[in-house]
Amino acid sequence: MALSIFLAKLFGAYLLIVGVICLLRRRSIMKAVVDFEHNRALLFVIAILEILAGLSLVITHNLWLKDFRGVITVLSWWTLIEGVLYLILPMTRIRRMLEAFNKPKWFVSGAVLAIIVGLYLVRVGFGWV
Repeated sequence: MALSIFLAKLFGAYLLIVGVICLLRRRSIMKAVVDFEHNRALLFVIAILEILAGLSLVITHNLWLKDFRGVITVLSWWTLIEGVLYLILPMTRIRRMLEAFNKPKWFVSGAVLAIIVGLYLVRVGFGWV
């Protein structure tokens, strides 16, 4: 349970910070995503790091429960799968996928979702229930 609480704090704080920054700096971050689409080396490094992080999380915390631990498990698998997709898919497919989601509507929706999930995990992790 100690690992689950630590990961709730970690993921919760991360999602809150990133969600708020995405809302406040949406335009500049959307431009960075466009740059990311055209940088194969950066994409490769990010993919390797996501696979490493995702594997570490999935191996240590693969708890499919209907509470905050299940949320952490879904985020862990998501991280792993995204990293694998970045390496498996051709660059043209990755660009199309990033372009499809790099729109203001999707960006704001994702940021709000990140904030909601982040608040939930921070609340559980720090015992603010």
